[in-house]
Amino acid sequence: MPEKKGLLSRLIGGGSKPAVPPKAKPTAKPAAKPAAKPAAKSAPKEASSAAAKPSAAKPVAAKSAGATTAAAKPAATVLAKGAGGVPLQKPAGAMLASSRPANRPQVKPTITGSNGQPRPTGAPPTAPSRPANRPNVKATVKSAGGSPTATPARPAPRPVPRPAPQQSGPRRIAQEIISASGKRTIRELNMQGQRVLLRVDFNVPLSDGKIVDDSRIRAAVPTIKALLDGGASVVIMSHLGRPDGRVVDGLRLRPAAERLTQLIRVNVPTTGDALGVGTDDAVRRLRPGELLLLENVRFHAGEERNDPAFAERLASYGDVFVNDAFGAAHRAHASTVGIAAYLPSYVGLLMEQEVEALSNLLDKPARPFAAIVGGGKVSGKVAVLEALIKKVDLLILGGGVANTFLVASGRSVGKSLYESKMVDDARRILKLAQDRGVRVLLPVDGVVAKEVTRGTEFKVVSTDKLPASWHMVDLGPSSITAIREALVPIKTILWNGPLGVFEIPSFAVATRELAKVAAEKADAGATVVVGGGDSIAALRQLGVAEKMTHLSTGGGASLEFLEGRDLPGLAVVPTAGSPYETLPIVYVSPVKPGSKVAPKRAPAKPKPIIKPSVLDDEDDESETLA
Repeated sequence: MPEKKGLLSRLIGGGSKPAVPPKAKPTAKPAAKPAAKPAAKSAPKEASSAAAKPSAAKPVAAKSAGATTAAAKPAATVLAKGAGGVPLQKPAGAMLASSRPANRPQVKPTITGSNGQPRPTGAPPTAPSRPANRPNVKATVKSAGGSPTATPARPAPRPVPRPAPQQSGPRRIAQEIISASGKRTIRELNMQGQRVLLRVDFNVPLSDGKIVDDSRIRAAVPTIKALLDGGASVVIMSHLGRPDGRVVDGLRLRPAAERLTQLIRVNVPTTGDALGVGTDDAVRRLRPGELLLLENVRFHAGEERNDPAFAERLASYGDVFVNDAFGAAHRAHASTVGIAAYLPSYVGLLMEQEVEALSNLLDKPARPFAAIVGGGKVSGKVAVLEALIKKVDLLILGGGVANTFLVASGRSVGKSLYESKMVDDARRILKLAQDRGVRVLLPVDGVVAKEVTRGTEFKVVSTDKLPASWHMVDLGPSSITAIREALVPIKTILWNGPLGVFEIPSFAVATRELAKVAAEKADAGATVVVGGGDSIAALRQLGVAEKMTHLSTGGGASLEFLEGRDLPGLAVVPTAGSPYETLPIVYVSPVKPGSKVAPKRAPAKPKPIIKPSVLDDEDDESETLA
């Protein structure tokens, strides 16, 4: 042992006390013994490890610079061998280095930021330059020579609200896209993965909470199925009745949602409100192939005012906007017009079908062409009657509209409904028809009643001798026969509005008889287009609705279109194939007589102003005739 100790002392450099070989797996940190201060050259920088814990492997000390230690009692431990096989020692009091693989150099760890550059320890992290779920890779695109060219990867394009610039130039129409309406339809839309905000017209008649006629719901089914089959999720909007900005429980859309569920065999949940936290959450949870019906949008006053804030809030529920509500297309409301300023806009299949059918009537009808106009009031139909006089060969009038024309022709109508202020307009239309050689067929007899109620007394009288205290509620048998005979040579029929008080079965005889005649003409090959809720209801009661060439869901909208006016809900949709979006359009409602004029507000930016139609009736043209 003495010879061994002396040998170790000579190899280390002359220490008075030899180093003790370390154990294979030290279990506890050995107590450091006091040692003399080492020489300046015996403590290299690599040996001063900062607060490192001892590891289970052999401790490693710093490399010796070749100098000897001058300590009286060195406590160095043999740790490793240096160059030439000389063992290295750790100075007394130094911490043991942390464990690491032998093939990994001891370097100071660095933290890399999102930009790939090292970030100092303790510095705040930089903001990510890409989504966390997208790798930072570059796509390669082969050039014409075949060599790959590095290009940055781009996400899939998504439609965003993009109003057209002020000087965007004329719109380009793609020749391969054919649209009967001339507007951009859902056939141009890549709907896969899109959330579509769909405006429909579910303004259906209700009785004790049950739907009386579901024609408008059925008409929206093709567009809804097309969107679902295309991989979209659909958020549906609609109105029902006139709640005037208040919540009316009897005008909620739950019955419409239940009926739509039965028709498409897909669950259609409804929200408690058109806006709100619950609605936001329901929209976010929608998956492709799922539907959601928002509550009645007219529960909010901003709907009928076309409030931009309300429209923008609705627009946040979708990626694109599709308007398929032809029955409300003549309304300049937030859900029909305002949303188009924030989302790319399209028309649905129903809107396209409506425009095509009505355009064919005006542009290329088969002659002779007859128009049958009923309903309660003539005030909203003066312009359309003047337009029809220039198109048709026969004009048949019924309902309250006929009463005003009877007065204009010099007859009395008793207590029947008519508009005294419109008598002069009726005379002008009769004169225009006479000048153009158009036959106008007025009732020659009618059903009169003491009261317009169920179970009241009624009788048939001539229109030349109407009792002063009675109401005319339906056409008489002679008038029905005259209509049937006049329609024999007709090849194109346009019918809008009932001929009597259709809500009371006793006074709906003429309307049902006309429905039978229309079915017979359709079977014979004539073109028959029917509009108005009560007119279509009469056809469905008889089971002949499917025989018609087209059933229009629009009451006032179809009349305005036939008149030749632009429908606001259709005007805001870009032309078919157009790469541009429409500019925001502000529609100003006309001031009604006797109402106070609100003070004018200074507009933030000048925008084109288009006034809507003066027709302010309900979408259906059914009115009480007394």
